[in-house]
Amino acid sequence: MSTALIARPTPSGFYGRFCARGGSPDRLEGLLLRAVTHYFHGNVAVAQAYLIDAHPAGWYRLGGDFTSATGYRHDKKESLANLCYCHGETAARPRELDATDAKEAGVDWAYVLQPDLLRVLTPVRDGWYEVRSTPWPYLPLSVRHPEPMPVASAA
Repeated sequence: MSTALIARPTPSGFYGRFCARGGSPDRLEGLLLRAVTHYFHGNVAVAQAYLIDAHPAGWYRLGGDFTSATGYRHDKKESLANLCYCHGETAARPRELDATDAKEAGVDWAYVLQPDLLRVLTPVRDGWYEVRSTPWPYLPLSVRHPEPMPVASAA
């Protein structure tokens, strides 16, 4: 399984949280596009707050269920729950990675959630190569939902 970084842009690149499993674009890109446009109603800032800020130790897996508790469970029963390392049975320390740290850690893919699009990057010898950028479908919904949506609490 490939690893990923769920990130937000910075003036010098990007930073975000590690995701240990299921990070390849054939799975995670579609999940992130659906999450932002449907669950977070096009509000990219709220999606960033949930995916990056609310889970500082990063993710074991993003399963796509944004309504259930996120805490890591050692049994890891197959479900669609998003499993983070900072809640549940692990309570790991916060770990923030920038572009350089992510490359050194061997991250396979970076997903940068920008206000207008999702950038999919992969590391190359001299930095990061942009595989593609996909505009957020239905982004005008964010205009209708300017207030942050509540997200599922951690277990």
